[in-house]
Amino acid sequence: MRIFRSADGHTWAVLEVDARPEGRAAEFGWLGVLFRSTAPGGAERLVQRPAGWLERASHEELAAAFDEGDGVRARWGVKST
Repeated sequence: MRIFRSADGHTWAVLEVDARPEGRAAEFGWLGVLFRSTAPGGAERLVQRPAGWLERASHEELAAAFDEGDGVRARWGVKST
């Protein structure tokens, strides 16, 4: 996990999301990279990157991935009107 501060000053926890069975490390292929807001009631953004990308990504690469990210439902159980 890494911490990222976006241009608007918000702080995000950034982690890889791996759907492989437990105990099988992702050494190649693509993984989800999840940006999770640290603010209460925060949001999430999701992008795909090659396995291992997060541990070596520069701040500029994190910013570009953040900008490309698709929003993920931020609040579960809330009905739309």
